[in-house]
Amino acid sequence: MFKGTGSILLLDTTKYKQNDLLSLAGIARYFTPDEVMQFMCFVEKFSFPDKLSIKSRYKLLGNSVNVKVVSILLDYLLKSN
Repeated sequence: MFKGTGSILLLDTTKYKQNDLLSLAGIARYFTPDEVMQFMCFVEKFSFPDKLSIKSRYKLLGNSVNVKVVSILLDYLLKSN
């Protein structure tokens, strides 16, 4: 169930048996959409419409790019011309 379904935060490494995905139950959780937005450097004011499902939020975030990285790349490309 965990494999291929998104980023997981391991809460207790002492109970995790290597290569045993079933051992993650109860000691791991998915990152929330808000946490993913922070990793992707979205502005704090950004929010999804209330009607948008959690699943749709994860999908949209998975299709996005890191705002900070894009900003740096654009700055570099525009300055080199």
